[in-house]
Amino acid sequence: MVALIILFSLSLLSTIRWLNVLKIVAFPLKFTTAWTLMLVSGFFTQALPSSLGGDIIRMTQVFRIGMPTDIAISNVVIDRLTSFASLLLLVVITLPNLFFLVGDTLTWWMTPFFLGVGSTTLYLLTLFKHVPEQARKSPLLAGLINFSKHLSAVLSNRRWGWRAILAGLLIHILRVVAIWVMATGLNIHVGLLDCMVLVPLALLVAMIPISIGGWGIREGAFLGAFSLIGVAPGAAVALSVTFGLSTLVTSIPGGLIWLLSTDIRQSINTDWDQRREETT
Repeated sequence: MVALIILFSLSLLSTIRWLNVLKIVAFPLKFTTAWTLMLVSGFFTQALPSSLGGDIIRMTQVFRIGMPTDIAISNVVIDRLTSFASLLLLVVITLPNLFFLVGDTLTWWMTPFFLGVGSTTLYLLTLFKHVPEQARKSPLLAGLINFSKHLSAVLSNRRWGWRAILAGLLIHILRVVAIWVMATGLNIHVGLLDCMVLVPLALLVAMIPISIGGWGIREGAFLGAFSLIGVAPGAAVALSVTFGLSTLVTSIPGGLIWLLSTDIRQSINTDWDQRREETT
């Protein structure tokens, strides 16, 4: 029950992270509206490949309430990249403990390598804003340049950008705590520090969008990570399955909201009309 409460509370923190991203692109939403969309997105994340399914639903919903198409796409992608950057930050913070916890020297070097790849990818995405003027006539490049500018603003903004990063960091820390609580309930003898080091690495792998709701690839990632400290394969897989089922349970409110989506869309449209009147 404690783990379920923690996992459900993550939707609140995810909303806070997203709202800070939206402020940077000058399209604020009310907390209740954003939270509603985040819950619905969380439900569809469990039914479609990785987080992509939920993100597409969120893009569609914000487009319906009046957000321009390019911003609707870019802000959700940037929110997802902000979560990814926060996860990379957590891995960096816990990296020194990995050297003491794991005796496998190959793992020592693989982890910094993947960190470098992830960080370099984010950095390269921010460089597209420097594309020469001659190349900006292409609609595709123009959209990519605007995306790069927004991503740079989020990652460097001292007010909203860092709030988004910190909210994302807290989300991943609480997710680790929830998994540790589950491990304790399953009589898997791992410490909180063990989970804080290993789970972020497994979650990085599980973010690869090649499975439905992360199923399968997450189990393999948990198996590989926890085997480094001697956890039996069956126990590691059981922990991953328990985490997946718990996440599925906490996404049910989003599914119920979707079933009542007609009234919710009306309230969202009212919210958008009121906000537009305030700005004109």
